[in-house]
Amino acid sequence: ALPKFRARAIERAQKGTLTTYQEELAINCIFVIDGLNSVYPSSELMYGFDNNTWQAMVDECNSRYPLQQLSDATEAALHKFAKAGKRKFTDCTSTANIITNEYICEALRNITRTYSPTSAKKSDANESTFSISTVHPVILPFLEETELTRRKGTDGEVYGSKRTKKNGKFSDLSVNFECGMMPSQGLLIIEIKPPHKVKNGSRPDLVKLGNEMKDALDKMVKDGIDDKEITVIGVLIEGFRCTSFVMDLMYQATYRLIPLSIFYLPRDRHDFDCLGNTFEALVTMRVSKLKSRTFLLAQV
Repeated sequence: ALPKFRARAIERAQKGTLTTYQEELAINCIFVIDGLNSVYPSSELMYGFDNNTWQAMVDECNSRYPLQQLSDATEAALHKFAKAGKRKFTDCTSTANIITNEYICEALRNITRTYSPTSAKKSDANESTFSISTVHPVILPFLEETELTRRKGTDGEVYGSKRTKKNGKFSDLSVNFECGMMPSQGLLIIEIKPPHKVKNGSRPDLVKLGNEMKDALDKMVKDGIDDKEITVIGVLIEGFRCTSFVMDLMYQATYRLIPLSIFYLPRDRHDFDCLGNTFEALVTMRVSKLKSRTFLLAQV
């Protein structure tokens, strides 16, 4: 079904009649195995799979890339943090300090500084301000730099990109594996659009992110790391709505773009109830990044 879908997409592209994200991605052999219905229209319907076959595909992806669950104690502390945000903001700091997960704790401390009652409205921010005030406080603690990983901002070209700087294939945020003389590899890619750029429902960065993730996998293969275990993580931030993805190359010429979680960044101090799902997604993202780093290190 997937090769036939790609062939039809190429024909439609030649006629200038592409209408879906699945078609745009399929031209580059990228297929969205979407059990979350995160991409419209339904990938199951677009690819023409029967329900049983599609569900088996989704179940296999869920089994291979499970979400990390938060502990009951962490969930309870986050509920308390959300209540403090609404009723007594000054209690947020002490509540954050009782959480034992150091990355979640750091993110909550950041939030208490950037979501104070006197902070500016985040929905009106441009891309750079939105990133600094809303995205970075929550996400950066989970993207720590080490002796093997380096974080890059908008000046960081996606590893494997064949395009020139003039044409632009630069991610908004990325984490890359760097070890001695071994070729650098992309582990994680993030694309960010502030709220005012997604109000019309368009998702221009979805296809861009998919192609960037494929480029990173292609570079691994080109550098001799041709293995079914290679993966790249991606996060698409569209205003306050975020989708995390993993891409693998389990099958020849089939780049599976698999949505892992849909989560949200808080809009203001009254919106901290979303943080449970947010941190579940970010802990999963970090674990996946570490697994990729460990696999690449074993190739040295």
